[in-house]
Amino acid sequence: MNVFSIFDSIDGEVNFHGQGHITTFIRLSGCPLRCVYCDTLPAQVSENSLTMTPRAIVAEILPRKPFKVTITGGEPLLQEAELEELVRLLWGHHVFATIETNGAFPIPSDWPCTWVADYKLKGSGMGKHMSLKHFDALNNDSFVKFVCANRADYEEAKAIGLKLRARNCWARFAFSPIMPGLDPVTLISWVIADKMTSAIVNVQIHKLLNLTEDRGGQTNHS
Repeated sequence: MNVFSIFDSIDGEVNFHGQGHITTFIRLSGCPLRCVYCDTLPAQVSENSLTMTPRAIVAEILPRKPFKVTITGGEPLLQEAELEELVRLLWGHHVFATIETNGAFPIPSDWPCTWVADYKLKGSGMGKHMSLKHFDALNNDSFVKFVCANRADYEEAKAIGLKLRARNCWARFAFSPIMPGLDPVTLISWVIADKMTSAIVNVQIHKLLNLTEDRGGQTNHS
């Protein structure tokens, strides 16, 4: 697998276990999208990576004694077969996995993990890569995240949410402001005014705390 970094931090965004949970991150490299607000540009290309087998990754992280891991990117589903092996190996060691994906690929329904799936809106420049059917497998253990650049994105996200519900996608919805860009307080005011009491406003707390990514510790690779 193409691995950009492995590091310990907190989950700064929504996931099944909640924001602020201590986690080991596995950041994979390579992504087919080029969102205008991407904050992990070096991980877009696989050249900026180590090559590791799923078993080597598990051997690397088990000494950290993680309760859970967050697998992110880049785009993890670019390496789907190896990703499934990794998730099942982690599950076998009683380690929970959350996978963050960009929404451009169908999400598997039977893996032992939870998902945080972006639905790219017009403001991302990548909306053409979205398909409602990609999200059909998600239940209320997982999230669909709408990153909003402006009011138009927010209105689009609400409309997409209704379409997903009509397809029996019961993932929870999270609205996230581009930072810097859309004022989070403004986004909160829209959500409150629309009485979207089941939605979550997702602010990247790792950025607010100025946490940096540690690329060290990857000694076990092949």
